[in-house]
Amino acid sequence: MNKCEKNSRRKFIFSPAVLFIFVLLEFAITGFSEKFRAFPFLISLFVLGMPHGAADFSRIRETFGATRVWTQFFFYLLIIGSTVALLFLFPLASLGAFALISMRHFGRGDYERLKQPSARVLSICRGIFVVGIPLVASPEAVFAICHSWLGLLAYGEGTLRDLEQNWPSILDFFYLATATAGLVWLGNVIFLATNGDEKFAFAEVVETAVMAAAFSLLDPLFAVGLWFVCWHSFRQVAAEFPPAKSPWGRLESATGLGLRSLPLMIPTIVLYALLGWFAIGEWDPVLWASLLLLFFAAVTPAHEWLDLRIQSIQ
Repeated sequence: MNKCEKNSRRKFIFSPAVLFIFVLLEFAITGFSEKFRAFPFLISLFVLGMPHGAADFSRIRETFGATRVWTQFFFYLLIIGSTVALLFLFPLASLGAFALISMRHFGRGDYERLKQPSARVLSICRGIFVVGIPLVASPEAVFAICHSWLGLLAYGEGTLRDLEQNWPSILDFFYLATATAGLVWLGNVIFLATNGDEKFAFAEVVETAVMAAAFSLLDPLFAVGLWFVCWHSFRQVAAEFPPAKSPWGRLESATGLGLRSLPLMIPTIVLYALLGWFAIGEWDPVLWASLLLLFFAAVTPAHEWLDLRIQSIQ
C-alpha cells in the first residue's frame, strides 16, 4: 500500500467508528434505530448529505469556467428533469435504476482515489453491499419504504400491486447479487493478503465487517442514512475540502462547503418544504425522509454524471 492509500485509510477511520458506536448503542438500547429511523436522512438535508450534492453548481463553475458554466449546468438540469419524468412514467423501473446507479456511485466514491489494482472490483462489491445487505437483511422494512415512495408519487393500487407481485423476484436478484459480490470480495481480500497487501486487506475486512453489521442489525432506513452522512458524504467532503493546517482548519473547510452549496441548497430546501407541505401535510418523519430519498433519486444520476465528467478532464 502506498503512502497516499495509508493516509486515506487513516484519515477516514471516523466513518466505521461512528457506525460501530451505533451498532453498540443498538445493543444497549433495544429498538433505538427503529425509533429514530428517519433522523439520519433528515439531518443529511442540512449536514454533509445534501450540501455535498448542492455544491455541484460551484464545481461546474470552477471546472468549466464562466464561458461554459451555463451550458454544462443546462445538461445537469436536463438529466434531473429527465429522471423526474421517468420516476413518474416508470416508477418501478426508475427506482430499480436508482438502486443500480447508487451502487455505482457509492462504491466508486470509496475507491476512486486509491491506486490499488483491486480498487475497481472492490468498489463494485461495496456498492452492491450498500444497497443489497439492508434489503436482504430487512426485506419487509425496505418494502415499506418503497411503498411509501410510490404513495408520495401518487400512484394507485395497480402500481402498488405490481410492486408486491414483483417483490420476490427483486429479493432473489439482490440475494444473488449480494452473495456473488461477497464471494468476489472474499477472493480479492485473500489475494491481497497473500500478495503483500496485508494492511490494505485488513482495513478492507474491518470496514466491510462494520458496514455489514450496521446494515444487518440496525433499522435499514437508519443504517443507510447514517452511512450516507457519516461515511459517503463525509469522505467526499473531506477529499474535496481538506482542512487547512491551522487551528480553524476544519471550520474553514465546513464554511467552504456551506458557501459553495448555497446556490442550489436554498431552492432545494424551499422546493422540499413546499412539496412536503402539499404531499404530506403533517409531521411524519418517515414520510419526510422518504420524500428526501425521492429528491436523492432525482439528483443522483446528474451528480454521478458530473463526477465522471470532471474526472474525465482532470
